[in-house]
Amino acid sequence: MNVDIFNKQQFRAFKICSSSRLKMGIVYSFWALSGLLVTGLGMNLSFSNIFSKGLILLPAWFFLTLAIYVLNDMYDREFDKLIDREQPLVTGEVNPTQAMVVISTFVALAITLSAIVNISALAVSLIFLIIGTIYSIPPIQIKRRILGKQFTLTSLFLLSILAGGVAIRGFPSALFFMILCVGPFLVLMTPIPDLKDMESDKKQGCKTVPLLLGPNISIDLGILAFLSLSTLSILGYLVYGFNLIFVISIVILSFINFHQLLKLRYGNQNRTNYIKARQKAWIAGILLPLMFIIGVV
Repeated sequence: MNVDIFNKQQFRAFKICSSSRLKMGIVYSFWALSGLLVTGLGMNLSFSNIFSKGLILLPAWFFLTLAIYVLNDMYDREFDKLIDREQPLVTGEVNPTQAMVVISTFVALAITLSAIVNISALAVSLIFLIIGTIYSIPPIQIKRRILGKQFTLTSLFLLSILAGGVAIRGFPSALFFMILCVGPFLVLMTPIPDLKDMESDKKQGCKTVPLLLGPNISIDLGILAFLSLSTLSILGYLVYGFNLIFVISIVILSFINFHQLLKLRYGNQNRTNYIKARQKAWIAGILLPLMFIIGVV
């Protein structure tokens, strides 16, 4: 079947799909930017050199993220109808054929741009694409495997950081330390956003930490995530050359979230408070790469 990607309806589908997943595209691209800047500044490269790579890598990562999330929405559309989730593929604003055109176009753009950066960036992009794809598509469908959501989110964020590093063919100690910090933090922290989705995840067959171990242990892991992050920030200052502003900002961020999670752990655990914890976790996920960037300036 021939599909005209230049008709008005398809252009509208591009706009709607992009808007629905805009936040995730920006978040993952920002993590890629942090990897790029931490690597470039750690290697004492000029801003013009870093900028020239970022000008190609960041759009690639943005399109790649959008493609993966729209793909997930397409495979989840029947389930999303049952729980009245507001998604373009559920409301009928976009049909599956239009969504596939959007996904294919974004993947083609992302892979082309990654290849222009260098072969290493292309390799990382392909791994990112493969993990994001098998997360949603049967028969593997990682999201329904034990700790599948946790593995996928952690992997995709770490690959975003790594993409920034390989874009300028560097792996300085600052980038190593960033991955050392972020990896354990994400593993321990990702159950917090899943607290809100326990009911829908159970219906969908997902095996998340809150469903396997319960809300209390999930919250304990989140508390441990911020404790480990604060401790490692001191190591970054003493050993890896990060500045004092980095340590102070990490400690403040950790304290705010630590306080919120303690209140949740020993207070009223309901959907409203789970949503508040999720929001603060996402804010931390946006601020954290910024703190690493500031730490090497």
